[in-house]
Parts: sequence; C-alpha cells; structure tokens
Amino acid sequence: MKEGGNAIEGLIVSVPWFREAPQSKNFAQKAAQQWGGKISWRTATSYDATQALIQALSSKARSRNSFAKIAKG
Repeated sequence: MKEGGNAIEGLIVSVPWFREAPQSKNFAQKAAQQWGGKISWRTATSYDATQALIQALSSKARSRNSFAKIAKG
C-alpha cells in the first residue's frame, strides 16, 4: 500500500473478518447476544466505523478538515 502512493489514493479495500479469530470471539459473542443471531463482517466493520466516528466527534475537531483528518486515523 505504501508503494502505491497517489495511484491508490481513495482506494477502498475490503478486509475479511473472522468471527472465530481469538481477538474477535468476545465481540462476536456479545453482538450475537445483543441482536439474537450470528453477525457478519458487515456488522464488525460497521462497529469499527462507528467507533472511529464517535472518537472523531468527541475529539477537538473544530473544522471539517480537522474532523476528516481524525476520522481517517
């Protein structure tokens, strides 16, 4: 990714999520209990995106540009 430079600017990459991975099991179990069924990669990535948004909103972002920088990580 680093070598791509400007050529990959704005590229969206899907990343698989594995419910049975050790670091994912706790989240998967709690989410399944909350929503009454197994969750998908969409649930996991939506959760991650929401957490990033919450962090950006609760930060000291004072403008659209500073908010965008924080949201991008």
